[in-house]
Amino acid sequence: MPAPAWEDLTAFFDTDDDGGFAVVASLTLADGTKRDINVIYDEPFSRTRMDGGGEIDGDDYVFTAPDTDITGLSKKCAVSVAGKTLYVLAIEQDGTGVSRVYLAPYQASQLDRRGTRL
Repeated sequence: MPAPAWEDLTAFFDTDDDGGFAVVASLTLADGTKRDINVIYDEPFSRTRMDGGGEIDGDDYVFTAPDTDITGLSKKCAVSVAGKTLYVLAIEQDGTGVSRVYLAPYQASQLDRRGTRL
């Protein structure tokens, strides 16, 4: 379902200098094309308490962007944002013209093959 005409979200994707909430992310697409876009970046902290004591901590890297800005972005593409280079795990469209892109840092593995990531 597209966003209603009265719901113009472009102001949210302005950078803080312009009164918005966005930061600049640099995308590297699968074909090697690079481009900068404004995204709302979130690096939330989560903590889960376990029965009997203890906690599990974790971070989820995610950004929100207009669908039109992430055309060509796919799993394994590189994204540089907030001083980190991360890789796309999944893209979740919300049906209003905006998507959440889930990211993760690259972690080397013994199973890696030359020229592949994740």
